[in-house]
Formats: sequence, C-alpha cells, structure tokens
Amino acid sequence: FAINSFEQLCINFTNEALQQQFNKFIFKMEQAEYETESIEWAFIAFPDNQDCLDTIQARPTGILAMLDDECRLGARGSDKNWADRLYKQFLPEKKQVASDNTRFHATPIQKSRSIFCIRHFAGIVQYSAKTGFLEKNKDEIPVTAQNLFEKAPSWLIREIYDLQKKETADRAPTAKAGAPGKPAKSKTVGQQFKEQLNELISKVETTEPHYIRCLKPNDAAKPQMLTRKRLTEQLRYGGVLEAVRVARMGYPVRLNHMDFFMRYRILLPNISEGKLPWSTVGKDVKSMCVRLLDVLLEEGAKDAAAGKKSITEGGISMSEKIRRMQTHQPAPITFPKADVQLGLSKVFMRKPPYDVLESHRVFHQNSSITLLQAWIRGMQKRINFLVYCDAALNAQRVYRGFKGRERWWKLRKAVAGDLLTKVFRLLINWRRYNRAKKGTISYQGLYRGYATRRMLAATKIETQVRMCRRFKNFKMLKSATISLQCAHRSRIATVYLMSLKHEQKDIGKLKENNEKLKMEMASLKAMLAAQAKGSADKEEMNFAIKLKLEEIAMLE
Repeated sequence: FAINSFEQLCINFTNEALQQQFNKFIFKMEQAEYETESIEWAFIAFPDNQDCLDTIQARPTGILAMLDDECRLGARGSDKNWADRLYKQFLPEKKQVASDNTRFHATPIQKSRSIFCIRHFAGIVQYSAKTGFLEKNKDEIPVTAQNLFEKAPSWLIREIYDLQKKETADRAPTAKAGAPGKPAKSKTVGQQFKEQLNELISKVETTEPHYIRCLKPNDAAKPQMLTRKRLTEQLRYGGVLEAVRVARMGYPVRLNHMDFFMRYRILLPNISEGKLPWSTVGKDVKSMCVRLLDVLLEEGAKDAAAGKKSITEGGISMSEKIRRMQTHQPAPITFPKADVQLGLSKVFMRKPPYDVLESHRVFHQNSSITLLQAWIRGMQKRINFLVYCDAALNAQRVYRGFKGRERWWKLRKAVAGDLLTKVFRLLINWRRYNRAKKGTISYQGLYRGYATRRMLAATKIETQVRMCRRFKNFKMLKSATISLQCAHRSRIATVYLMSLKHEQKDIGKLKENNEKLKMEMASLKAMLAAQAKGSADKEEMNFAIKLKLEEIAMLE
C-alpha cells in the first residue's frame, strides 16, 4: 500500500512466520527423506528469516515490544517517541541507514517524517508511525462506549458485553505475587496477536500441511491477461523460486523403483529380453533398476564413441531407422553415476541426468509415435483409397446411369417423334385410304351388283342346261344299275338255294345245328330270367318272356 500502518505490520509479521514454517517444513522434510532412504547427500543450506522475526517480536528490543512499552507510558507515550526509540535501537550511528542485520531501514528524510522500513522476505515495506500505532495497539474501549454498553436497553447487548469483559479479564496477566493489591494490566493487541500466531504455528507444526500458492496474473483484474513481471515477483516473494533453487541443489526428482524402471526401460528397445527383461514380475526391482542404469550408461558411452549412425545400415528395424532419421538427435546418455542415487524405495536424480533421460524418453516416444502415425496414416490412406475407389465406382455408376437415362430419354424422344410422325402419317394415309376405300366400295358395289345380276342370269341358264344333261344321264345310269343288280342278286340267290338244298341232304350237320340252337335258346332263357328278376315292371317282362318263348318254340 502507499501508506502502511499497524495492520499491515501484523499481516507481514504473520507472513514472515508462515514463510519460516514453510522453509523449515519443506527443507527439513527434504533432508529427512534423504536420511530415510539411506542415500549419500550433503547438507543443504536454506534461507532463514529468523532475524526479521526477531526484529519484529524480540524482547525487549523488538518493534512490537517497544510499541508495548510505549503504550504503557500512558499519556506520555506517542507515535513519534516510539519511532525515535526505534531509530536509537536499530540505527545508533548518526548516518546509519540500515541496521546491522539489514532488516531495519530509515533515511534521514524518513526519520524526519517518522517513517521506517522493514526488509521482509517478500521485499522492503515502508511504514508510517504517525498512522496511530499506539492507539491501535492499546485496544481499549472508550468510556462513552462502556457506559453505552452497560446501560443498553437490550438485555442481549448487556449480556454480550459482560461476557466480553469476563473473557478480557481472563486473558489479562495476573498480578505479581509481591504486590497482591496491584491491579492486573490488560494485554495489548500486539501481545494478543503474537500469542495467537504462536498457537497457529504450533498447530500447523503438529499437522501435515499442503501448501497452495495463489498467483495474481495482473493488477487490472482482466481475464486472459498475464503479466510476466508481476508473476515473477510473486514467485520470488512467495519463496517459490528459492525453494526450487534449493531443491535443485539436492535430488529434486524422485521416482519409486517400479516407476523408474517402467519409465526408462523404453530407452533401450534394442536390448534383448535376456539381458534386461521388460517385466518386473517375480524379480527384485531395485537390482533391475541398477542393471538398467548400468546398461543406459554403457549404451550411452557406445553411442558417444560411434557418432552419427547411418540409416542405410542393413539389419535394422523400421523403428530404429525412424529413430536415426530424426532431425534433432538427443545427446548421448553420459552423466556421473553419482547423480543418480538408489534409495530403499525410490530413485533420486539430479536435474542434469533427469533432463538427459527425459530428452531420450521424449525422443523415443516421438519415434514410436512417428511409427504409429505412419502405420495409422497408411491404414487411413488404404481406407481412404478403398473409400475413394468405392466412391469413384459409385460416381461412375451414377454418371453412367445419368448418361444412360439421358441417352434413353433422347432415344425415347426420338422414338416418340418417329411414332408421332408415323401416327400422323398413318392418320393422313388412313384418311386418304378411307376416302379411297369408300369410293372403291361404292364402285365395287355398283359393279358387283351389275356382275352378280348378270352372273345369276347366266347361272340359271347353265343350271337348267346342266340339270337336263344330268337328269338324262341319271336315268340312263339308274336303268343300267337296276339291270345289273337284278342279274347279280339272281346269281347270289341261285348259289344260296343250292347250298340249302345241299345242307338239307346232310342229316348229321342238321343235328349239329339243332344242338347249337338249343344251347342258344337255353342261354337266352337264362338271360331273360335274370332280366325278369331285376326288372320292376314284371308284367312287361313276363310279356316279353312269353314272346321270346313263342319265338323259341317256332324255332324248335
């Protein structure tokens, strides 16, 4: 702020105490982990702001202690007297500007204005003693306010005030044993603040804290805006950069054995499974990490001695060829083995070997990604080629369909035109034909009537002539036929008569014929009897049987 007072001093005092606790927690935890993992390490010096805390809170020469002393003087105390005491304590020399511990600063001009500066962990802060340090530190309720609270009409306000007075009396220090009648003095705000801060630090030290640093990207409170200088100052004043610097002096990178092996085994893709297995199942992970580190340094020394490798070398895999084709080749893995320490459960690495291993890991990942991308792109190209072929075939099929339909439509139009022409011509010819036909039929009717009548007359004449001729011929043929038939029949009758006469003379044959006739008559009787049984009209059947029997009797 432009003008800083008692409140800002308390806030910065709190920040100094929390910063000291942060440094102790971070760096002591760092060194404790080294001892737990039994690795070789040297003591790391970390920044300490205890002198700044002593300048503020030490008794009896601290800033807050002298402020409490000045408050006890009552009416004789003032902000200017307090500032003069500070100058005499921290700047005893006449022309002295900074204290011996370089935490307290004040120029002659600042002294004339009762201004002093304190170099905090975050930087130098200027305070003005004329902003009511003593009044703010006393924390006394005015008499008017006390009377107002004691005589308040509300019982709730009076009860709250009584409880507050009781708590204040409990917090006040007791009188000395040698002066029992002497009243106890109330604590100042500075004393209360120091006690509460000490309690807070004690509670924090009993827990396992996790620190979150909040950074302000810009002072304009605008989105999507980042001020580099402002962020750097916050990181420096917050102790983050110092913590990073100290951490780099030790082993800032820690990985457990399994993670270390699985993370950096990919750096040796050409090492066989027998020499360095890929899986850690059923094996001592720590010994495998030691073996991995030895092989990494051994292969790194070989790569450094071999120099640049050719991509035309025979017998190398596609992945190795891709690695050799990379433009930015990482430096060979050559670093002191002492920069990597293997603890009981973790692997500790300094920054240089970690950077080398990570650069090779990124290089191998990029090569693997390149190989994977090449395979995927090839597959995508093949898929795209098949898709394009199918699309081309579809496009060709659709185009041919369009062209075929277009040709068919043209042919259809041509056929329709020809058909229309034909129909039109047909109608014209049909009309002409009908007219000619009608005329022809009329002419034919007239002619055929004349010809028919003429033909009928001729036919009648011819018919009569032919009838006369045929009738004459018929009579002649009939007369001749009758004569011929009479002659033929007489010859047949003569022959038959002779045969009968001859048969009558033959008695044996006559008996044979008589037996045949009897047999025929017996069969005829049986047939008539059967028919008589099946017939409903018995009278008619009996009459028929009677007739048949008479015929049989005549034949006998």
